[in-house]
Amino acid sequence: MLISGEERTGVDDRDARRDELGNSAEHYAAAVRIPMLHLVEVTAAAARGAGVRTVGLLGAAFTMEQDFYRDRLASHGLTVIVPDAAPSGP
Repeated sequence: MLISGEERTGVDDRDARRDELGNSAEHYAAAVRIPMLHLVEVTAAAARGAGVRTVGLLGAAFTMEQDFYRDRLASHGLTVIVPDAAPSGP
């Protein structure tokens, strides 16, 4: 997502593309006049449209550890599976 100069919300475009955006998408959407699509909303609609009821969530550790994506997917009636954390170390 690139935010034009007039649509800036005080956040650098690089920050707006990070996983953390999913956690505060409503903040950014409320601050701009252009439509904003949330990845989870589009994904949930496609999954439901295809008759899928269970989805896997893969991403950065932050994305999988936090509940913002899981809860949002679940709010669309989807069961969300997240893999167990990989062991750390060599």
